[in-house]
Amino acid sequence: SCSDDGTVIRWKLTSTAISCEIAFKLLKTFSMKFQVLKGHTDRVTQVLSLPGRIICSCSDDKTLRFYKSSIDDTEPKFIQEMSDSTMVGNFIAMCDLELGFLATVSSDNILRFWNYNHYRFLSEKSIENVECASVASMKVINGKLLIGGKNKVTIYMNGKITISADCFGIGSIKGISMINKKNFFCADESNVYCMYINDNGSIEMLYKNKNVSN
Repeated sequence: SCSDDGTVIRWKLTSTAISCEIAFKLLKTFSMKFQVLKGHTDRVTQVLSLPGRIICSCSDDKTLRFYKSSIDDTEPKFIQEMSDSTMVGNFIAMCDLELGFLATVSSDNILRFWNYNHYRFLSEKSIENVECASVASMKVINGKLLIGGKNKVTIYMNGKITISADCFGIGSIKGISMINKKNFFCADESNVYCMYINDNGSIEMLYKNKNVSN
């Protein structure tokens, strides 16, 4: 978990001889703070578990921090901090693209790419004018990176933005959830949309449920 106090906390489930349903109901009883990872100087907005037992966190201090966890209970070791010196906004969300690549979006509306195998910021791949509304608005779906912004969803595929669909009214997309390889749900402040991805990467709206409380 991540926090406004600049820390990342790993939680340990201390009892495994119970069902998942009971564990969720009694989470306070059966879990404890495992390790507290410090280093950020501002609010941590998201934390990811990456391949190779890597933990990555992004923060309003405009940095990404990477830790290596062990197979035992040893505290994760800090590996690297990365940042973009030209960044003027704060991180909103990040997403693992696999094969050692990470994508981030920020309040300056720039889509950035990072190589976490070699800990390099790939400035040459940055794309401007990509809006994102929240952590839940960024998903990898069937090889495509979908990012929900104000009244649109942007698709990144094969090194470029393939479409930016302005078809959602005036709200900001707060969440995206996959149904199958071609269909996904997304929601703004008051509506839920069912969308279809064509073979050419464009988006069509199948239906819209209005006035849904989110």
